[in-house]
Amino acid sequence: MLLILGVCASLSAQATPITNAFPFAIRDNETSNTVGTGVGETFSIGVSGVVPDGTQGTTASATNDATGTFENLRNLAGGGRPGLFGVEYSYATAQSSNLLGPWTIVLQNGADQLVLSTPDRNGVPKMELVRNLAVSGPPASPTVTWNLPTTGPTVSQVRYELWNDDTNQILSGQSPINLGSSAASVQLAGLSPNVNYAIRIIVQQSDTSGFTSTRSSNWISWNASGGAPLGNVVQLVAGSPAILSQTVDLPNDPFNIVFDYRFTTTTGALSVLIDGSPVGRLLEAPVSISSEFLRAYFEIDDSSLLGMDDLLLTFQIDGPAGSSVLLDNIIFPGLLDGDFANLNNWTAGGAGSVRLTRVAEPATVFLMVSALCCLVVVRLRSRLGTDLLSDSSCTRRT
Repeated sequence: MLLILGVCASLSAQATPITNAFPFAIRDNETSNTVGTGVGETFSIGVSGVVPDGTQGTTASATNDATGTFENLRNLAGGGRPGLFGVEYSYATAQSSNLLGPWTIVLQNGADQLVLSTPDRNGVPKMELVRNLAVSGPPASPTVTWNLPTTGPTVSQVRYELWNDDTNQILSGQSPINLGSSAASVQLAGLSPNVNYAIRIIVQQSDTSGFTSTRSSNWISWNASGGAPLGNVVQLVAGSPAILSQTVDLPNDPFNIVFDYRFTTTTGALSVLIDGSPVGRLLEAPVSISSEFLRAYFEIDDSSLLGMDDLLLTFQIDGPAGSSVLLDNIIFPGLLDGDFANLNNWTAGGAGSVRLTRVAEPATVFLMVSALCCLVVVRLRSRLGTDLLSDSSCTRRT
């Protein structure tokens, strides 16, 4: 008996009072993703800002007041979400009207217990997704753009998260980065080559207490490797405009169109259209010409277009006569000759010109430079004599 009492007293002494916790309940609307968050219309409950957190022994559970549904809340400490999320517990379930009401949350640390109640979300409407989500520009510092919802709840805040899609870990700060209530773009920086990234754009509405009541999350992928076209590319030269198009069938579900591009002038703007409607962002010529190809990811999520057949996919450059852009490696479901082996499946139009040109492969460039160096050496030898220049490497290099 003394031993049992001693053990109980020891456990009681180890219990840490729970001094901080904020319960939440959020109606969620989320697109498909690879980092493990709920997809579709879900309902998330939980508690954030918990002190002491899960690494210090605190556990959490929740019971729905109306249905009696019981769930253990997942401790997010060390789960790829540092900072704020390390002191959060949550549970997400498929949305159901009888689960939107309050939940009773019990936090436990040893003998210490804290009981809380989540807000009532009955009657809270679904938050619509951002549209025309796109990423384009330099691989290590692209720009992300989107259109805010035009229907549904008023947007109180726009936030974003940057994830390493290979490790499923969030990278940007301690929590989603706030951009304001009307933000429509964000500039990323410092991305690493050959890493797959997932970018999450979140729009939300807050209740009178300042807590999120409804939100939506749209995801898009990005790889920070630079576009490296080889061989044939297509060149559009404004006349204006210059148009390249192909008839396509669209999938039933949202998808991305991906392509590499490079302006060869400091004038002009490239747009992508489906059935005459612009998608993604207008890509404008840079202030200085670069030899680097850039990459663009445009999400196609317009419900009026998805599942439709025989629509015209169009690439169009507008601007002063002579404005020029190169295109290559176009990835689009069912597209033919996106790498431009030829233009047989494409149609050219507009007042400008559309033609195939070539980008030299690195090996070809190396051989050209080597040949040029050898030519210079040979000429120097003929002028100065072979005794002064006896480098034999050029005569052996092919």
